[in-house]
Amino acid sequence: MADAGYFYFNVFVFGILFGWALLSYDTLSRSIADLLTNAFGAMPPAPWPVFVSRSIITVMLFLAYELGYWFNHYLSHRIPFLWEFHKVHHSATVLTPLTNFRVHPIYMCIFINILAASMGFANGLGDYLLGQPASQYGLSETNIILVFFIYFYVHLQHSQLWISFTGWLGHLLMSPAHHQIHHSRNPVHFNKNLGSCLALWDWMFGTLYIPAADRELLEFGVEPDREHAHTIRGELIAPFVRAALVLKERFEKPAAPVMHPAPEQERIFIERA
Repeated sequence: MADAGYFYFNVFVFGILFGWALLSYDTLSRSIADLLTNAFGAMPPAPWPVFVSRSIITVMLFLAYELGYWFNHYLSHRIPFLWEFHKVHHSATVLTPLTNFRVHPIYMCIFINILAASMGFANGLGDYLLGQPASQYGLSETNIILVFFIYFYVHLQHSQLWISFTGWLGHLLMSPAHHQIHHSRNPVHFNKNLGSCLALWDWMFGTLYIPAADRELLEFGVEPDREHAHTIRGELIAPFVRAALVLKERFEKPAAPVMHPAPEQERIFIERA
């Protein structure tokens, strides 16, 4: 029921925020292309057919989307202030396709602007290297590669279906089982599998956990029994209060050395957050 409420709420809010992100995407893309032109001179137009240039920019933007997704997800798990808002998504104790919409508006705002920055940079770089602007192949203005992954299996990541990619494929693609591992309450799985469609960035940055071929026994959720869990008060308003307390505590205490937490410490962090 809570996931259904988030679905209707975020469909409306996302439309507004996505408009802001598109503006920053276009501005950054033009700025990057102009900056590179001023620094290194204009590049001659690529001598390839149009479909080659469009294919190149389509792949570049897909990789940039995946990198932006991973980076935003990494920050949301590692920075306590951001975790308070992302924790809303992890509060789901049962995964369904609607869980994808179980996100706090603050998390969503940060997410789409990080995407706009990463994709705007990639588009500006691509336009410069190609010597002229090139548009990606898309469906309803969405990258066609991303659309393929979404319709093929990404919508199953928040489900009870155990579809696992192992071996070399598990190092490249994020299967539904990969993401179910990400939602696991087992400390071994904390902060793993942060990508969307690709496991590539997780593999490169050391956050990849390849699931077993056979179903692993998993439990989902974070503090499922806390007061007002799964309510508007608990999932939309309370994160502001908890995030403010995190900032208050941070500025009241001297800065501690930044260390990579051990799994046991991660469990403590999750349970206290």
